This record gives sequence, C-alpha cells and structure tokens, in this order.
Amino acid sequence: MGAKALNSDSFSGAGGHAGGYQIDLLVQVYPGKSVCHGSLGWSTIALLRGHGRVALIDVGAFGIRSTLIHKLAELGLTPFMLVIALTLFFLVLGCFLDGISMVVLTISVLLPTIQAAGLDLIWFGVFIVLVVEVAQITPPVGLNLFVLQGLTKRDIGYIAGTVLPMFAIMMLAIVLIYFFPGIVLWLPSLM
Repeated sequence: MGAKALNSDSFSGAGGHAGGYQIDLLVQVYPGKSVCHGSLGWSTIALLRGHGRVALIDVGAFGIRSTLIHKLAELGLTPFMLVIALTLFFLVLGCFLDGISMVVLTISVLLPTIQAAGLDLIWFGVFIVLVVEVAQITPPVGLNLFVLQGLTKRDIGYIAGTVLPMFAIMMLAIVLIYFFPGIVLWLPSLM
C-alpha cells in the first residue's frame, strides 16, 4: 500500500464506501484483521459496502424520503416523544451501523421532521452527536464494544458491564440537554 493523501480524491479512488464512510482504507492498513474485531467482522464490511449505497439511493431518489417525512408528521409526536423515539431508534441502529453511516442514512429524513417539531437545529446537532456515541456503546452489541473486545481479549459480557456507567452518564447528558437546552445553546447565543 503506497502513501495516500487524505483528501476527497484519494478517498473516492481507494475503494468502496458505506454511507460515505471509507472502509477499505481501514481494512488495507490492517490486512487480515477485522475492523470490528468480533463476530461481525468482514461480513459487516461487505454488507455496508454493498448495501449502504443502495439504501442511500433508495431513500433519496425514489420518493421514499418524502413518504417517510409525511408518515412521521402524521404520528403527531410531541417534541419530547420525538426525542425519546429518536434516542431509542439510534440505540437500536448503533448495534448494526457505525456512527457516520447512521447520520448519513437518517439525517435527510430527520431534519425536516425536527424543523417541523420546532427543535433548534444547533441543539439537534449536539443531540445527534451524543445519541450516536451512546449508540456505539449500547450493551450488549454496540459496535464499539466489539472493538474493545478485540483490543482487551475480554468477554463481551464483561465489557458490556464495564461500559454501563458511561452509558448511564451519556443518557443523563441527553436528558439534561433536553430539559435545559441552554447547556447547548448558551455559547452559540453569544456569537
């Protein structure tokens, strides 16, 4: 593997993408190693490479996006119920996808819904960052747990147990920013 500049041209020429996230670069750097270091391994990479683009095209090009937006609007969720539903949705999604893939595949549908619910977009950006990071460590099958398992060679049950305090703290942070949005919006309001 030769040296490559980390710019958009080298990423687009280096191999397949999964929801905009370059996987081949990681795989080529560590030949013979699974990116997930767990039971997911190469099959996950193949699935994301093959189907990530198809799902993205399907949601954007065939009118499914507008249908999903209308269906979400018809549910009549309050902002609080919407935040709870999104948190649960991302927690489940974190068991199967990495963070950038979750954001790329869902943001085009969620952004109009969030705007219609009257939530601040800066607040929503911070919420998405928090909830995606929580989703990556959701016990017992968050993707980052498999990375930790590969690095520590410990049982996944042990790792899931040791991650629970951090999971709880991050969930508390999500609750705090919902009920006290000034935590997130104070600094941007000074600009």
